[in-house]
Amino acid sequence: MKVNRREFLHRVGAGSIALASLPALMDMFKQPALGQMAQSERGFLFVTVSAAGAAPNLHLIAMGGAGKFDPSRGSGSVTGGGSFTHFQPAASPPFPIVAAGNWRARLLTSYRELASYGSIAAGVGEFVIDIQRLRPSPALIRGAVLRIFCTLGPAGITAAQTGGEIEGISLSIPGTEFSAGGNPGPFRQIASPPPAGSFGLTVFQLSEGLA
Repeated sequence: MKVNRREFLHRVGAGSIALASLPALMDMFKQPALGQMAQSERGFLFVTVSAAGAAPNLHLIAMGGAGKFDPSRGSGSVTGGGSFTHFQPAASPPFPIVAAGNWRARLLTSYRELASYGSIAAGVGEFVIDIQRLRPSPALIRGAVLRIFCTLGPAGITAAQTGGEIEGISLSIPGTEFSAGGNPGPFRQIASPPPAGSFGLTVFQLSEGLA
């Protein structure tokens, strides 16, 4: 999905949402649980805005989170989570909130590391997550699929190395219209003109001492 970056930011405040969430998420990497990792472990951090559908039925989800996993130990090695706010743009803010709550990583499905650059790495990770909706009413949605795409321009890793996927996340929510085959389907990354490339930040972190 291609959107004029300036118009989009002005209309929905996506950049403000992402930037407001970033300091809290960066602090999560300083916590012992995430900051002290074995050599085979990887951390993840992201804050993004993704989209499903198109106007006049455009849905947006502002989502962030952090955690760690160990590809060598398999699916049960992942820990972490975050929060989300699902909303729809309207004629003027405040835009109506469709749902909001928290999420928790449950399983690592796959991880493909493309390159390391200092203490971070580019790659593609897929996770099974459980969503705890708090608004408009409590509900637990199990088995959503979260894919994290991290490109690193300084390391020469672009969408060409991720199968055409730009920086950001995709999210498929089972039992809802935001799943494969649904209408509008899963949430996907939002493209914006260079140098930004996408509406969000994703990072895979190497263990301490790797460079």
